[in-house]
Amino acid sequence: MANIGKIGTSLKENLLYKPMNWLGNNKYQKKLNKGYQVNDASIIGGVGVASILLKDGLGCYMYVTQSLNNDKIPEDKRKFVAALDLVNGILMMSLQFLMFKTISNKMFQAKMFDKIFGKFFDRNAAKGYAAALGGTEKFKGLTGDKFHPALQNYKDTISSAFAQLTSLAAATIVAKRMLVPFIATPLAGKAKDWMSRNDKPVTISDETKNSYNPDKKLDVSTADVKPQIAHSNKLLESYVQTHPQNK
Repeated sequence: MANIGKIGTSLKENLLYKPMNWLGNNKYQKKLNKGYQVNDASIIGGVGVASILLKDGLGCYMYVTQSLNNDKIPEDKRKFVAALDLVNGILMMSLQFLMFKTISNKMFQAKMFDKIFGKFFDRNAAKGYAAALGGTEKFKGLTGDKFHPALQNYKDTISSAFAQLTSLAAATIVAKRMLVPFIATPLAGKAKDWMSRNDKPVTISDETKNSYNPDKKLDVSTADVKPQIAHSNKLLESYVQTHPQNK
């Protein structure tokens, strides 16, 4: 039992305490902590987008590798599927990053926030809030020196949260779910050509071969058509005989 206790303590020390101490004391974590103390919402939004980009980058690598080695996909189509996965991954990472940086821009956020919520923090609204608070027992005798800084701090907090929420939404919804699918497919063909630039010709699978020829006329003989017409006439006569009221 004593040995089991020592093993447990050693595992806890090496697998939990040491990694946590390293994460907490490295220079990047210290820089992150300082930034969090200054603007917590901005750091949370940045870490959120960074984790999404890392996840999409790893997923892109795995999907491309899987497509290139998937025996269920015909050999002549593997490069196109892999190219589509590659373009999807690159576009998702780049557009999400660009969208996040654009939407989180202070000037852009200020205009968007003022347009949506500006009326709740203008002069008339501030007078109404001050009057309402001054009428309560707790805030009776509230002066403008205390009220206006508190209202501005409240506005800054809401504005910061709104900026990170809209930035994350724009990155994950607009960029990833709307823009990427629209752009990826046309670019996949070019990516496939680039990936196949040094390849030898591959035999096209019968399962994926495009046999449609717009110049080829459909060969329908009279002998095939007449029996169908005769059969249709018999069905029509039978229907008329059984439904005389519909004549």
